[in-house]
Amino acid sequence: MLQIEVVHMDTLFWKPGWLQSTPEELLAKQEIHLKKSSWIIEGNYSSVWEKRLKTADTVIFLDMNRYLCIYRALKRWMKYRGTIREDLGPGCPDRMNIEFLSYIWQFPNQRRDKIIKNTFDQCRHAQIFLIKNKQGTDKLVNQIISLNT
Repeated sequence: MLQIEVVHMDTLFWKPGWLQSTPEELLAKQEIHLKKSSWIIEGNYSSVWEKRLKTADTVIFLDMNRYLCIYRALKRWMKYRGTIREDLGPGCPDRMNIEFLSYIWQFPNQRRDKIIKNTFDQCRHAQIFLIKNKQGTDKLVNQIISLNT
């Protein structure tokens, strides 16, 4: 929609066969994109977000209900299981496990507040959108469309 490449942190983090990148590797891969004149980076990965947050002019945090997140993860898995989605990277066929579902379920209790605090602390220079539902997402998309027409 904005004619800007979308980079998925999962494609930077996961190497073929679901092998993890080291923090140094992930930082170097991310840096390639941060040097571009414009970028959209989707994903979290708090181990390397400091420079991303300091460089971003806009941050969109999707703060959706955990039930919805679990539902959408399972729905996506049912659709793509065994195939390689473009947001996962080569050699990483879609999979589902209890650890991932547990991560989603625990996210609001274990990570949400830290991420929001760090975002607001490190992004005083940026627009920050905290989206809590589909209506909020639709509203933001419509604002972006109206700005680009």
